[in-house]
Amino acid sequence: MVNPQKPILYAILALAIVWALASLSFPFGWDQGIFAWVGNTIVDGGLPYRDAWDIKGPLTYYVYGAAQLFFGKNTLAIRLADLIFLSFAAFYIAKLASKLSGPKTGLWAAVIFVLWYASQGFWHTAQPDGWASMLALFAIGSLLISQDAPPPSRYLLSGFAIGLAVLIKPIYGLFAIAVAIDAVFRYRTDILRLFAAGTSTMVGLIAPFAIALGWFAHNGALQVFVDTWLVYPMQIYASAASPKAFSRAVGLIRFAESGMLVSVAWPVIVVGAISRRHECSRTFSVLLAWVFIAVFCVVLQGRFFEYHWAIIIPPMVLLGTKGFTALFATIRNERQESSSPGRGLMRPIVLTFLVLVIGLAAVRPTLDAARWTAHVLGLIDTPNYYAAFAGAGDARLAAKYIREHTAPGDKISIWGWDASIIFESGRDAVSRFGYSMPLIMGKGTPQQKQLREEFLSAVRSDPPAYVVVSPQSEMILGEHVDLTDFPEFADFIAQNYTEETRFGETLLYRRLTR
Repeated sequence: MVNPQKPILYAILALAIVWALASLSFPFGWDQGIFAWVGNTIVDGGLPYRDAWDIKGPLTYYVYGAAQLFFGKNTLAIRLADLIFLSFAAFYIAKLASKLSGPKTGLWAAVIFVLWYASQGFWHTAQPDGWASMLALFAIGSLLISQDAPPPSRYLLSGFAIGLAVLIKPIYGLFAIAVAIDAVFRYRTDILRLFAAGTSTMVGLIAPFAIALGWFAHNGALQVFVDTWLVYPMQIYASAASPKAFSRAVGLIRFAESGMLVSVAWPVIVVGAISRRHECSRTFSVLLAWVFIAVFCVVLQGRFFEYHWAIIIPPMVLLGTKGFTALFATIRNERQESSSPGRGLMRPIVLTFLVLVIGLAAVRPTLDAARWTAHVLGLIDTPNYYAAFAGAGDARLAAKYIREHTAPGDKISIWGWDASIIFESGRDAVSRFGYSMPLIMGKGTPQQKQLREEFLSAVRSDPPAYVVVSPQSEMILGEHVDLTDFPEFADFIAQNYTEETRFGETLLYRRLTR
């Protein structure tokens, strides 16, 4: 990262900017569609869990709702919010890299951070796990660069940032361990200051959760909040994954195979860690803990979705930046030692690694930016542009069709994962179940029986104008599922609906007029 080649830096910076503009046009994947639907329910005066069922933490939905309040009820709103968060995180990681690895490294770190984030594609960006990684960045990063003893208020803010991440997923509270390690290194001989730092961190960590509990209790929804966010994931969702130790190891290996950027960057990251260890054992220990906690959180979830790995990006970028800085310093020293064995070999090796890291980070953003540019220039029409987004084009067309063939007061139901159809059609869901996971998971359990009965009561008392049957997530369910797995609902559709049209694998059933 020392003496960077400006043309390369400016080229990837330009790519990052074009990708950022392109990302504003990205459609929703299944997850973003669900979060947008729940966020819209909040904007309309409802509550997550009680009025719109999903199992993510409440911060997710309130961010989506806030984006709609500020930027409108559309896909652009959340993409713009995500881009704003990413920009702040990039500026901050540039500041951290400049402090930890030298002033010339900041822009490199920021651009690679953005491209690495962008390399997840439209399906895995605008995801709350990415925001959790940014919250951890602000929580831990502020302590990394603080040379003086931070006041308790600094630890309070770090704890609060991690507490917000807990409102995305409770397991992200583990990042407080990295904050605790920082405090122990600083104050291991001063018990009172160590106690103050630890207490401040815990108060900050607990505060967001306490606020959430108070909010749902105030609105009479505490029980459904606890049942849906905490109990259901542990009893039903986690048990559906529950891989054995061997399967978790396989998940790590598969990520190493598919996540080529991480695989290639590891040697440089290790060099950065060793270099950091020699300079400052505190920052080395905190960074290493950060990485291990992030990996542990992914393994603990046991599903190894690509967006789960977003939480490792910030510490990896910081360590990788330090690694390249150390390697280029070695090259400079090598030049001065003309008699050193193997002189001249280090430079091409390091440059090869640098090109590979940048290249692998830039592949998907380059494709996204190129396709968007072609669309803007009129070389690709709108239907073909969105058809390239893995099923999102079908959902957009279905939403448009429903909007054009229903009245504002009509309701719809989704048997599948495409809750974005509810959001983009501007129609309400017939029940608090905007997608079918809670009606499928937990076969034979009291929870499934209760949720199915609630759903059937809703559709029978107020039949939706359309029932949308779209693909299920076999990756989550672990098996193929269709309507025959819910025979009561299948019979209801057979007796009251007729297939009217389809868009790809998305079928639309229209209610029969009696």
